[in-house]
Amino acid sequence: MSKSSSATRPKPEDKKQLKPSIAYSSEELALKNIKNKLEALRCLLEACKKDAAVARLIWNEINKNAERILVPFSQRQFLIWTNEGALKIIGVEAVTFSKIGNGTLGRYPELHKEVGTITKDLFGRLKSANEITELTENQTKRALKKERNRTKILEAELVRLRRELRDAKIDVEARESEIRDLCRQHGLFRKPAIVKN
Repeated sequence: MSKSSSATRPKPEDKKQLKPSIAYSSEELALKNIKNKLEALRCLLEACKKDAAVARLIWNEINKNAERILVPFSQRQFLIWTNEGALKIIGVEAVTFSKIGNGTLGRYPELHKEVGTITKDLFGRLKSANEITELTENQTKRALKKERNRTKILEAELVRLRRELRDAKIDVEARESEIRDLCRQHGLFRKPAIVKN
């Protein structure tokens, strides 16, 4: 009888390996949570790759809401990320997710590595889309300034030419007046005779 009772009892070293059933379900939920967050990041990254305007829109939202983590840019931020706001921007209905403990993510080295890769890629994509926009805006501002300067120069030249034309018309009118006066003085208002051959 003592042999059978000792055979059914777990050995002390086996007790450390046994978990309550709730622990297994919690572990499954934690893994599912990590995978949901990773899938959400993949969706964001894909949307940003397809359309730079989406990346700029997300970047602007991040800057407007700096106190919240709309998109995680590091593994640490990934752990505490719970906001699906960026996903709503791209029109993705996300499964809700919650915070993750560092140790929980650490149990899955391949997922831990993937989190690092995706957050880095997503940050780079969002930042470069914003820099391109800033560059384009700066180029546009410089081109606009250059065109405004060119327009001012052309307007000044037009004013100068109009003055010269006005002065030339006044000069022509003055010369024509002098010619008429000379003609009157010398009786030259007769019609010129037509010379026939």
